[in-house]
Amino acid sequence: EVADWRLEVRGSWDPRPALPRVFPEALQERAAAPGLFVPATDEGLGAALVAGNRSAVATAARRLIGMGPGLTPLGDDILVGALAGSLLLGEAAGHRALLRLLARVAPGICAMARERTTALSATLLRHACRGEVDDASAGLLRALCGRGDLGVALDRLLAVGHSSGRGLATGLLAGAAAAGGAP
Repeated sequence: EVADWRLEVRGSWDPRPALPRVFPEALQERAAAPGLFVPATDEGLGAALVAGNRSAVATAARRLIGMGPGLTPLGDDILVGALAGSLLLGEAAGHRALLRLLARVAPGICAMARERTTALSATLLRHACRGEVDDASAGLLRALCGRGDLGVALDRLLAVGHSSGRGLATGLLAGAAAAGGAP
């Protein structure tokens, strides 16, 4: 309270969604659902994550960071989705090798982002490396774990920004495919 002003907190939001345990096979199946949408080009990031190839992940990240116009370029949005999705879904599926890979590449990606993209995107990438996402992305992550309608969650995410939703969805599905691989 200050003078005649009184502020109340009426709710809060945790940017790191708690996801239920998920079988890798179920995650893989949901991530590959045909006809969901046409993903953006991820410069090989998804394949590199699935393969667990640290060098290829770094190379794809280098290509993606700052790619495209806007306050949060499309390439950054893809990378944000892939990093957060791989981390959170990797934890939910118990994919320890993927989590170790992310722990190794995340610091370099964040350092690269500080030099090659907007301050906002670099910040979002830093949050993604901690598994912190927006509410629409959290909805898609929950749906990928079987909690909610996948189509509805994807449509909600695709409505975000001019191209951000498409980039985030592309990355989150790549992360789901990686987390659904052999743990």
